[in-house]
Amino acid sequence: MIFIFLEFFLINRAQFLSMNGYMKSRGLNKALQLRVQKYLEYMHEENKFGYKNGDLLLSSLSSKLKQEVLMDIYGKILKEYMVFNSNFTPNFMKRIALKMREMTFAPDDLIIEVRISFSKISLNV
Repeated sequence: MIFIFLEFFLINRAQFLSMNGYMKSRGLNKALQLRVQKYLEYMHEENKFGYKNGDLLLSSLSSKLKQEVLMDIYGKILKEYMVFNSNFTPNFMKRIALKMREMTFAPDDLIIEVRISFSKISLNV
C-alpha cells in the first residue's frame, strides 16, 4: 500500500500537492482528507491497468472487429449469470453485449439509488 501511494505521489505530484493544499486551506478534517487520498490512489490504480483506455482501443478497430470483441468480452459475462441464460435468447444477449460499456467505480460511490413514494416509483441510475 505504501508503494502504491509513493508511485501515485511521484506520478501525480502536482495534482496531489494541489489537492492537499486545497483540502488543508479549507480546513477539511483529516479523516476526509485520507478518504480523498485513498480515492485518488484507487483511481490511479484502475487507470494504470488500462481499463479506462478500453474504449479508446475499441474505437480504433474496424466496426466488425469491434463487434466481435464486444460480443466475446461481454457475452462471456452475460453467460455467467443464470438470469440471462434462462430468460433471453442467445441473439438477444449478443445485441445486449454490443450495447454494454465499462464504467469504473470507486469504493463508496453511489451506483444505484431507488426511491419509493406512495404516488410513484422512480429509479435513478
